[in-house]
Amino acid sequence: MTDIYLRLAQHLQDLIMGYPYNDALIDLLKEMFDPTEAEVALAIPNNLEPLEVVSPQTIAARCDLPESTMTEALQSLSSRNMLYTRQTRSGETGFALLQVGYGIPQTFFWGGQQDEKARRMARLVLNYFSVPTTQAVYGGLFYSCYRIG
Repeated sequence: MTDIYLRLAQHLQDLIMGYPYNDALIDLLKEMFDPTEAEVALAIPNNLEPLEVVSPQTIAARCDLPESTMTEALQSLSSRNMLYTRQTRSGETGFALLQVGYGIPQTFFWGGQQDEKARRMARLVLNYFSVPTTQAVYGGLFYSCYRIG
Protein backbone atom coordinates (compact mmCIF):
# COMPACT_ATOMS: atom_id res chain seq x y z
CA MET A 1 0.00 0.00 0.00
CA THR A 2 2.87 2.37 0.71
CA ASP A 3 3.99 1.82 -2.88
CA ILE A 4 0.97 3.78 -4.17
CA TYR A 5 1.91 6.71 -1.95
CA LEU A 6 5.54 6.58 -3.06
CA ARG A 7 4.42 6.60 -6.69
CA LEU A 8 2.07 9.50 -5.95
CA ALA A 9 4.86 11.43 -4.22
CA GLN A 10 7.05 10.98 -7.31
CA HIS A 11 4.14 12.04 -9.54
CA LEU A 12 3.55 15.18 -7.49
CA GLN A 13 7.25 15.98 -7.41
CA ASP A 14 7.14 16.40 -11.20
CA LEU A 15 4.41 19.06 -11.19
CA ILE A 16 5.46 22.52 -12.41
CA MET A 17 5.27 23.66 -8.79
CA GLY A 18 6.03 20.21 -7.42
CA TYR A 19 6.26 18.75 -3.96
CA PRO A 20 9.87 18.18 -2.89
CA TYR A 21 10.17 14.62 -1.65
CA ASN A 22 10.84 13.77 1.96
CA ASP A 23 9.42 11.09 4.26
CA ALA A 24 6.93 13.55 5.77
CA LEU A 25 5.31 13.90 2.33
CA ILE A 26 4.29 10.23 2.43
CA ASP A 27 2.59 10.77 5.81
CA LEU A 28 0.77 13.82 4.44
CA LEU A 29 -0.36 11.94 1.31
CA LYS A 30 -1.70 9.03 3.37
CA GLU A 31 -3.91 11.47 5.22
CA MET A 32 -4.98 13.30 2.05
CA PHE A 33 -5.79 10.31 -0.17
CA ASP A 34 -7.15 6.84 0.44
CA PRO A 35 -5.53 4.19 -1.84
CA THR A 36 -8.26 4.46 -4.51
CA GLU A 37 -8.04 8.24 -4.52
CA ALA A 38 -4.25 8.00 -4.80
CA GLU A 39 -4.68 5.76 -7.85
CA VAL A 40 -6.99 8.31 -9.45
CA ALA A 41 -4.60 11.17 -8.61
CA LEU A 42 -1.84 9.25 -10.39
CA ALA A 43 -4.01 9.29 -13.53
CA ILE A 44 -4.29 13.08 -13.53
CA PRO A 45 -1.54 14.49 -15.76
CA ASN A 46 1.26 16.22 -13.86
CA ASN A 47 2.43 18.37 -16.79
CA LEU A 48 -0.48 20.81 -16.66
CA GLU A 49 0.06 24.49 -16.05
CA PRO A 50 -1.23 25.70 -12.69
CA LEU A 51 -5.02 26.10 -12.83
CA GLU A 52 -5.34 24.11 -16.10
CA VAL A 53 -7.78 21.18 -15.86
CA VAL A 54 -8.47 17.99 -17.80
CA SER A 55 -11.72 16.16 -18.41
CA PRO A 56 -12.77 13.00 -16.59
CA GLN A 57 -12.39 11.18 -19.93
CA THR A 58 -8.69 12.11 -20.03
CA ILE A 59 -8.27 10.78 -16.50
CA ALA A 60 -10.27 7.61 -17.26
CA ALA A 61 -8.00 6.84 -20.22
CA ARG A 62 -5.03 6.84 -17.86
CA CYS A 63 -6.71 4.95 -14.99
CA ASP A 64 -7.20 1.21 -14.55
CA LEU A 65 -10.16 1.58 -12.18
CA PRO A 66 -13.81 1.20 -13.23
CA GLU A 67 -15.23 4.52 -14.40
CA SER A 68 -17.79 4.64 -11.57
CA THR A 69 -15.03 4.16 -8.97
CA MET A 70 -12.91 6.85 -10.62
CA THR A 71 -15.85 9.27 -10.78
CA GLU A 72 -16.69 8.67 -7.12
CA ALA A 73 -13.06 9.29 -6.12
CA LEU A 74 -12.89 12.51 -8.19
CA GLN A 75 -16.08 13.76 -6.54
CA SER A 76 -14.78 12.89 -3.07
CA LEU A 77 -11.44 14.60 -3.66
CA SER A 78 -13.10 17.64 -5.17
CA SER A 79 -15.60 17.99 -2.32
CA ARG A 80 -12.68 17.98 0.14
CA ASN A 81 -10.67 20.52 -1.93
CA MET A 82 -7.93 17.98 -2.64
CA LEU A 83 -8.15 18.75 -6.37
CA TYR A 84 -8.52 21.96 -8.30
CA THR A 85 -11.85 21.83 -10.11
CA ARG A 86 -13.41 24.09 -12.73
CA GLN A 87 -15.17 23.83 -16.08
CA THR A 88 -13.26 22.78 -19.17
CA ARG A 89 -13.68 24.69 -22.43
CA SER A 90 -16.35 22.19 -23.45
CA GLY A 91 -18.34 22.98 -20.28
CA GLU A 92 -17.80 19.80 -18.30
CA THR A 93 -16.17 19.62 -14.89
CA GLY A 94 -12.40 19.33 -15.16
CA PHE A 95 -9.80 18.41 -12.57
CA ALA A 96 -6.16 19.12 -11.79
CA LEU A 97 -3.73 18.26 -9.02
CA LEU A 98 -3.03 21.03 -6.55
CA GLN A 99 0.35 22.61 -7.13
CA VAL A 100 2.39 23.16 -4.00
CA GLY A 101 1.98 26.93 -4.33
CA TYR A 102 -1.71 26.79 -5.29
CA GLY A 103 -3.64 25.28 -2.40
CA ILE A 104 -1.24 23.14 -0.45
CA PRO A 105 -0.90 23.65 2.52
CA GLN A 106 -3.85 26.05 2.78
CA THR A 107 -6.63 23.74 1.56
CA PHE A 108 -6.91 21.89 4.87
CA PHE A 109 -7.88 25.05 6.69
CA TRP A 110 -10.16 26.88 4.22
CA GLY A 111 -13.27 25.74 6.06
CA GLY A 112 -12.11 27.24 9.35
CA GLN A 113 -12.52 23.97 11.26
CA GLN A 114 -10.71 23.70 14.56
CA ASP A 115 -11.32 20.03 15.22
CA GLU A 116 -8.95 17.12 15.76
CA LYS A 117 -8.58 16.47 12.03
CA ALA A 118 -7.55 20.10 11.42
CA ARG A 119 -4.99 19.85 14.23
CA ARG A 120 -3.66 16.55 12.81
CA MET A 121 -3.37 18.10 9.34
CA ALA A 122 -1.63 21.16 10.79
CA ARG A 123 0.98 18.90 12.43
CA LEU A 124 1.50 16.97 9.17
CA VAL A 125 1.77 20.17 7.11
CA LEU A 126 4.26 21.69 9.56
CA ASN A 127 6.24 18.47 9.58
CA TYR A 128 6.38 18.41 5.77
CA PHE A 129 7.04 22.11 5.21
CA SER A 130 10.26 22.16 7.20
CA VAL A 131 12.85 24.83 6.43
CA PRO A 132 14.65 22.69 3.80
CA THR A 133 11.38 21.81 2.06
CA THR A 134 10.18 25.41 2.10
CA GLN A 135 13.54 26.54 0.70
CA ALA A 136 13.24 23.94 -2.07
CA VAL A 137 9.76 25.20 -2.96
CA TYR A 138 10.19 28.94 -2.60
CA GLY A 139 13.92 29.51 -2.35
CA GLY A 140 16.71 28.64 -4.63
CA LEU A 141 18.62 31.52 -6.09
CA PHE A 142 19.96 34.29 -3.94
CA TYR A 143 19.22 37.80 -5.13
CA SER A 144 20.82 40.87 -3.65
CA CYS A 145 18.37 43.58 -2.77
CA TYR A 146 19.26 47.12 -3.67
CA ARG A 147 17.47 50.21 -2.61
CA ILE A 148 17.30 52.86 -5.27
CA GLY A 149 16.22 56.36 -4.56
